Amino acid sequence: MMFCERWIGAPEHMGFIGIVGVRGKSATRRGRNAPIRAGLGYQRRQLLLWQNSTAVRTLQAVSLLSLGSADARQHLRLGNERVNGRRSLYVTRDFSAGAELINVDETGWERADVVRERWALRDETWDEPAALALCYLAAQVAEAKSKMSPQLREVLRDDSVRERLPLLWDDAVMEAFRGTEVRRRWQERRQRAQQQWKSMDGALRQRLGLAHSVSFEDYLVALAVATDRMITAADDSAAAPAYLAPGLDEVQCTAPSDASAEVRRRQVGLLRNRQVLTLVALRALRTGEEVRVGWNASDVIECFLQHGRVDDSESGVETATADEASPWAPALTFELSTMDRFFDDKVDILEAVATRGGPAGAPRYTFAISEADVRAYRASQSGPLGDLMQLLRLVCLAGADAFLLESVFRGSVWDHMALPVSDSNERAAYDYIMAACEERLAEMGAAEDAAGDAATPRQRHLAERFRHAERAVFRAIIDCFQEQKALMGTFEYYQERRLRDLDLLRPVDPSEVVDTD
Repeated sequence: MMFCERWIGAPEHMGFIGIVGVRGKSATRRGRNAPIRAGLGYQRRQLLLWQNSTAVRTLQAVSLLSLGSADARQHLRLGNERVNGRRSLYVTRDFSAGAELINVDETGWERADVVRERWALRDETWDEPAALALCYLAAQVAEAKSKMSPQLREVLRDDSVRERLPLLWDDAVMEAFRGTEVRRRWQERRQRAQQQWKSMDGALRQRLGLAHSVSFEDYLVALAVATDRMITAADDSAAAPAYLAPGLDEVQCTAPSDASAEVRRRQVGLLRNRQVLTLVALRALRTGEEVRVGWNASDVIECFLQHGRVDDSESGVETATADEASPWAPALTFELSTMDRFFDDKVDILEAVATRGGPAGAPRYTFAISEADVRAYRASQSGPLGDLMQLLRLVCLAGADAFLLESVFRGSVWDHMALPVSDSNERAAYDYIMAACEERLAEMGAAEDAAGDAATPRQRHLAERFRHAERAVFRAIIDCFQEQKALMGTFEYYQERRLRDLDLLRPVDPSEVVDTD
């Protein structure tokens, strides 16, 4: 077999066609310099694929923008209706595990780190979703020449995004989520979006081709859509950059355990100097089956904020119940008070601990706790709750226990906090964490009472699901530490441990008694 790599003599927007495999005999018959155009439909950027086998198979031409060519339909087809904002992809024949369903070359996607470099986004505020959001803004310019502009504009015209994506919900709607981890993270995302929008100066707008200022609402829509549709490709490197890939991003996402395919990044070409995104089957697929990839979210809350979904059963409001097991891990935040007379000593200790691999962020710390973490703490005093208790014992250190803050103990005080220090210190730590949980429960109760007409039935239902799930976690934490309080009389505290180390926690032997007379 002979391979040749060539440019098609066509306008710039047609670009590079790809690598073509032909038999030497065919090449001779065509003529070595004859352009290879037959049946390629090269009016759009396309990638020619060949499949390795003993016999050269028919070349497949895959449209990277619409997935609509006749050749592409030999592999995949687009759904007719949008579900969760996507058209969905279906296989048109059987595929075995490991099969490549479609390849998208560099002309068919935008990569976040390249976008940041192109538009000189030096500020750390511009994370990957924000950088890709600018592609959507630039696509709305009438003179936009990007090959992907029509597809990006079409996505922005989807009327469902405002109801579907939480980033676009207003404060009145989010009141239904008051007290939940969802609302806390939603507020963080909105604040970050405000910072990004405010940093869009005239120079950046000029680089984007925008002749006018961009409203926060317009930027927020672009950011929400980019966050929802960006793709992360698996490869051998530690970092997996995010991409915009119109057409490929129509594939539905699901929980990673239910995914039937994944997107991978590969090096191709005779010199392996080009990259493609490949949709690869993770298991056998039957004709007509929908292709699904795993979502790129750290937990259920992140998935909800990115895609507006909780799980696949949530397509209809009536299908989810409030009795489902909780996969949520709400966060509890604790902060050293500047009014604490030992504030400086405790911060110094925590900063030193952070350099040795301990928790960082003094004087403010956030811990995500799930029901599984509560069970782990009950069983072995370990896990995130164990780490939280170690911190709270230091935070609550006062009175007769404050001697542990002296410089002579600086190298060991953090290790001492892993175990109960004293009855009063342990009780104060328990009360602290239970009070934090009670406060969150009260906030959620107020949100439930104040729920008005701003939220749709689906939004109110989702808020109730999150409140129910997080209530279960907070109540489990309270129950756990109430049980611990009842056991405090059996604990060994610092003084007992110290006496045991000195071999003094035992009856005195008569021979050790010295008569001063």
